[in-house]
Amino acid sequence: MEVAHCFLNLPDRLVSARFAAADRRELADELAARIAPLRAAAFPVTSAPGRERCGTCPGRARLCTYEESVTLGV
Repeated sequence: MEVAHCFLNLPDRLVSARFAAADRRELADELAARIAPLRAAAFPVTSAPGRERCGTCPGRARLCTYEESVTLGV
């Protein structure tokens, strides 16, 4: 089976990986664990803010708990 990944910050770059059919249950469990916070609407604020991580965040200006001086390093 082949799994393709499309990254929001690199929409023109598609990455794929091949897995054996025997890996299907393990992959499904890992995916379920990774998306569980999204399904629960849990979007924790990073404990390591900075320009590289926060500079392009769409929620930085109005939703972030950190001041702009912290998220942009100004």
